[in-house]
Amino acid sequence: MTPFLERFTRAGLPRSGPPAGLQLLLDRAGPTDEAAVAEAVRLFHPSLAESKVEWVDVASLPQPPEMGGEGPPAKSLGLVSWGNHVVKVAGFDAPMPPGPLSRTLAHTLFVPPELKAVAAKHQSHLLLDYAGTDPDALERFVAVAAVVGAFANFGGIVALNEEARGCVPAAALQPEDETEDILEVLRRLPLPYLYAGFAKMELSDPPGAVWYRTF
Repeated sequence: MTPFLERFTRAGLPRSGPPAGLQLLLDRAGPTDEAAVAEAVRLFHPSLAESKVEWVDVASLPQPPEMGGEGPPAKSLGLVSWGNHVVKVAGFDAPMPPGPLSRTLAHTLFVPPELKAVAAKHQSHLLLDYAGTDPDALERFVAVAAVVGAFANFGGIVALNEEARGCVPAAALQPEDETEDILEVLRRLPLPYLYAGFAKMELSDPPGAVWYRTF
């Protein structure tokens, strides 16, 4: 096992609290150059300027890890770490399976129809999971959302939270200008917007009834 693969395999989900994971749909093939990935992450926010970024082509690994799930095999794997945060990233040069999309993109209240249409034709996707040690559930999500925002520079369309059935434009996780503290923006996002999810449910009893709920 290579040193990177050992680090990637050992990096696990938090032992307590909800798992923090997000997904990102891209309009092109995923990034392949580690230097470009590292630059995007380190420029995203001053707190990530000294982050350690690893990005590896799965084909170069002697024994790629088993990712599970119903989708295609991963093309790239990465680790982004700073402070007590670690975010695992898996890149797939194929669309996301229809199941997760039907639970998120199809029912989101926060993505306009024209952007939904673009997202439905996405070319690749990334899976991002928190694997650090921060005890605060919100900070874990903020860390993952920050890495999603950095990777959105590679053609990000929408960010998903499959577990919470949430979906928002990828641009919502990026700073509007150089003066905006994007980490503070991510901390102040209403929880139902992405971290806890917010979905519309149409009921058959009574006919026509509509409920909205978090997940």
